[in-house]
Amino acid sequence: MGQGVCGKYVERYQAGTNVVLLDPDVAKAFPTSESVNKTIR
Repeated sequence: MGQGVCGKYVERYQAGTNVVLLDPDVAKAFPTSESVNKTIR
């Protein structure tokens, strides 16, 4: 394994990300993040 890089992903982390896990039956109804966002909005 190579040498790690300190702070490699710090900008992505600071931008913030929300991850939501969908149950399989719900994921079938909303196959893309765009379809989920459209429905919620």
